[in-house]
Amino acid sequence: MKNKYLSLFLRIAVSGLAVLAIVWTMKKGGISPEKILDTLKSTNILLFAAGFLLFQVVIFLASWRLKLILYGQKIKLSFNSIVHLTYVGYLFNNFLPTQFGGDAIKAYYAFKKTDKKAESFTCVFLDRLIGMFALLCIAATAAIFAREMIPEKGIILFTFLILVAAAGFIILLTSRRVARRFGFLMVLARRVRLDAAIKKVYEIIQSFRANKAVAAKAFFLSLILQAFSFYSVFVLSRSLGIQLPVKIFFLFVPVV
Repeated sequence: MKNKYLSLFLRIAVSGLAVLAIVWTMKKGGISPEKILDTLKSTNILLFAAGFLLFQVVIFLASWRLKLILYGQKIKLSFNSIVHLTYVGYLFNNFLPTQFGGDAIKAYYAFKKTDKKAESFTCVFLDRLIGMFALLCIAATAAIFAREMIPEKGIILFTFLILVAAAGFIILLTSRRVARRFGFLMVLARRVRLDAAIKKVYEIIQSFRANKAVAAKAFFLSLILQAFSFYSVFVLSRSLGIQLPVKIFFLFVPVV
């Protein structure tokens, strides 16, 4: 019981410190807490609620996508459990460095529930990879249609370069012929005793080639959920009185 209360206290403390760090950073940037409170007081509650509900749709679609990928490896978790994992992942994404922190936590909990360590971590990795590729596709499309609104054209080039790099990485993971050309990396992996783990993960990824429908559905879901995610940010910004066209959010949110 004591450990339970200690864990709860630590979670609240870490979350509180993270919020204080955000406020401190804003203050250093010339934005006082008073200005933040004044802005929040002027929030359009109906628009804020709409943005919040839109993000719940994102959670639902992200959970559905992860369920598809997990079932591709015959990992059968209830949809409620997967929704719980998704919420846990999003929580840690907000309080740990980079969005991969939440993925690590999500994979850990999935492993605890299923006892399939490699499969759980690989499925969460693929879930993130498919989601990121869909995000980059949307960003590249938005860059084409919003290019006249972007003062720094290097952002457009950067977006397309990252998209090409992501596509190349996916080809490396799914094509044995391409992977053989990078066999020298396994020599390095063997020196740090990671070759067996990498081979197992690679074989799990290869197994999805026999079930392309799962990957296609996951990618399609990713496009929809990313669109909902960007639009929720747009609606939330409108609730704060920010008047920017929606295509700006479809470009800059994924780049960020």
